[in-house]
Amino acid sequence: MKRAGKATATKQQPDSQMPLLLTIPETCRLLGLKSRDAVYSRIRSGRLRAVDMAEEGSTKTLLRVPLDAVHDYIRSLPPVHNP
Repeated sequence: MKRAGKATATKQQPDSQMPLLLTIPETCRLLGLKSRDAVYSRIRSGRLRAVDMAEEGSTKTLLRVPLDAVHDYIRSLPPVHNP
């Protein structure tokens, strides 16, 4: 059963309808990764850029992945010549 409400990033949404800052689960779905850990691993390694949206002085992080960072990551992947 689908819930009505906030739009989330999916493969079917054109960029114009997607949020500029994606949550970790949205990024995971958009890239077709199997787990949130796969997204965090790419952030830690520097291959995928993220921003911290937490309020100044907060001890917690509120990570978001800019949509253009997802595009940059995809462009950085090596091409497949002989699949």
